[in-house]
Amino acid sequence: MRFLNALKSDIIFQFKHGFYAIYSVLTLFYVLILTYIPKEFSDIIAPLIIVSDPSLLGFFFIGGILMLEKTQGILDYLLVSPLHIFEYLLAKMTSLTLIALFSSLIIAYSSGLSFNPFVLTLIIIIISSFFTLLGFIVALQCETINQYFVKIIPSIILLIVPCMLLFVVNDLLIIKLIPSVASIYLILGVFQGIYLWEFLIYSTSLIIFIILCFSYIKKYIFKILYGGK
Repeated sequence: MRFLNALKSDIIFQFKHGFYAIYSVLTLFYVLILTYIPKEFSDIIAPLIIVSDPSLLGFFFIGGILMLEKTQGILDYLLVSPLHIFEYLLAKMTSLTLIALFSSLIIAYSSGLSFNPFVLTLIIIIISSFFTLLGFIVALQCETINQYFVKIIPSIILLIVPCMLLFVVNDLLIIKLIPSVASIYLILGVFQGIYLWEFLIYSTSLIIFIILCFSYIKKYIFKILYGGK
């Protein structure tokens, strides 16, 4: 019940601050792009749109959310609230993933490509959860939204460089296990086909990073609230 209440509050918060409006417009824009590009390019363009925008939504939006909550003293409220840190983080992940999922499914269906909606849903949940938590880690160390956008630059570089390496060496498993690269392979696999063992390896890699990020954030917030006790 606590989690559901927190989730409801997050959704209302995001709706009031225009998150849904922004992504409705962006989704419509992407749909128009897919409508006018040649069909033979859709199997590449559609997955790249999904992995480069809706899937990364939480990474960019969580900074603004956390900055607003800091000014409102929400983190301090957790000290006296019955809401657990786990439930707080899960509500954030879930609310932002719902927007990403909404946008991704519309884009996928508008592409005209065949895909398994269950598999795409599962993959979006995994990818969106990781990038939301990654953005949360950066946001925790910032006091203003400007600081956040400055500090995410190194993270973006670290995510993009391995993807660029695919043009040079695309047969090294260690590179494919990097979250950004694994995300690309998973999304491409939805539309172009993917072996079960590949799906399991890439998704497991992301899940491991999710657990590590979740653990770090929980300890960080606990330290803020209880002074490291």
